Amino acid sequence: MSTYGNWLAEKAHEPRKTMRWLWLSLLLLLADQASKYLASTMLMYGESVSVTPFFNWVHRHNTGAAFSFLADAGGWQ
Repeated sequence: MSTYGNWLAEKAHEPRKTMRWLWLSLLLLLADQASKYLASTMLMYGESVSVTPFFNWVHRHNTGAAFSFLADAGGWQ
């Protein structure tokens, strides 16, 4: 098979690979939203529940970007 034929065969499988990543992204998004919903309905604000020895589930509100980065900035962000 020619080099063009190999390239064309690889491109034919790309939509399936792309769809796998999109489904994974959707699954992670749903899991994220479900965990936030459960935390807000089942835990009081600030309450902590130990899930494993190294992981606690805590109900907090993030007022900034990732990990509250720029939460206390003057509104320019």
